[in-house]
Amino acid sequence: MKKFIVPAIVLLLFFADGSEGSVVRIHFISVGHGDAILIELDDRALALVDVGSVQSGSKLLEYLRKNEVRHIPHLFATHNHPDHIGAIPLILGSLQVDTIHVTGMVDDWEEALAFTNYLQTGRWAVDTTDIGEVFFWGENLQIEVLSPPGIETAGKTVDNNNNSLVLAIKHGQVCVLLTADIGQSRENWLIERYGLRLRSKALKAPHHGSHAGNSQPFLEMVKPEVAVICIGPNDWGYPSDETVRRLENNCPIVLRTDRDGDVVIQSDGDNITVISPAETEP
Repeated sequence: MKKFIVPAIVLLLFFADGSEGSVVRIHFISVGHGDAILIELDDRALALVDVGSVQSGSKLLEYLRKNEVRHIPHLFATHNHPDHIGAIPLILGSLQVDTIHVTGMVDDWEEALAFTNYLQTGRWAVDTTDIGEVFFWGENLQIEVLSPPGIETAGKTVDNNNNSLVLAIKHGQVCVLLTADIGQSRENWLIERYGLRLRSKALKAPHHGSHAGNSQPFLEMVKPEVAVICIGPNDWGYPSDETVRRLENNCPIVLRTDRDGDVVIQSDGDNITVISPAETEP
């Protein structure tokens, strides 16, 4: 067995390097059609980004317990679609969560209302995010909110996909970009606002690899060397064949949770390594 080693790119998002000796792991958990992403620093869970659907909740909880996760300091709910927040009642009822970060968007469907009700009754803090908000863990790791502007989402009913949370995970010279379900119009907004600051070693492919996002200009700006499509059986034909080809043409390593299972990448602050799935030697 061997691991993929990807050389580091010097980022304009670079921050003072205190990453020496620390290890960050990002788990793209295979929860069917939906997102559930665990962020760890030195084997300590720091954040969970989305929780998948109601149907996948038990699978996610089993994965977290297998990795000895009982406490989650930060839970990011990127938007109110059921394949991202459906398992919220189970996760919040089973684990200790300190702070839940939301865009503040308001919707009236069942999962969104259940989520809102849990926000009001739990023993956790609630943070309505805004661009530029940064979460630090010492000098080793930071998570920055790149989108959406809080003024566009707080207390409003909006397009969930284009207004979903975009997060940049920065560890030394390594950046991983998590894009939730954004489409091309938000990709263009990000390019205009951040330009080369979007350069990242790894990318969570927008919107499950659908045709709505993953545009050529966006991929050329991000220039990922590892792309992960969080996907499972669905009624929309995701991922788009055209999008998969575009990702493969722009990224050396493209992984899919429906085919590859749980994908885990690791950063030492200089390089990233794909530690799951491992490639079998010929």
